[in-house]
Amino acid sequence: MPLIRIASAFDIPKGGKKEIELEGKTIALFKYNGSFYAINGICLHRAGSLAEGELDENIISCPNHGWKYDIIDGKCLNTRGFTESYKTQAQGGDVFIEI
Repeated sequence: MPLIRIASAFDIPKGGKKEIELEGKTIALFKYNGSFYAINGICLHRAGSLAEGELDENIISCPNHGWKYDIIDGKCLNTRGFTESYKTQAQGGDVFIEI
């Protein structure tokens, strides 16, 4: 699958997050422990923006009702489900995603 540039690596500080619209999808991009992670940016519960939530280590909390997701694999901690996660790669100061 082709990689698509989604951001400059310098736009997202350590522990930072950013919402990106790409190919009709809302993606939440995170920087954690020097790596980039991307998951579906819309909460499974009530469609809150995960990029607007509170990031604690590798767990993002939806700002609407507090549903929690692991940004590494998309696992929802409030139910047995997962939200979509995407492979990312940093190259030459840019962040790429595989969709």
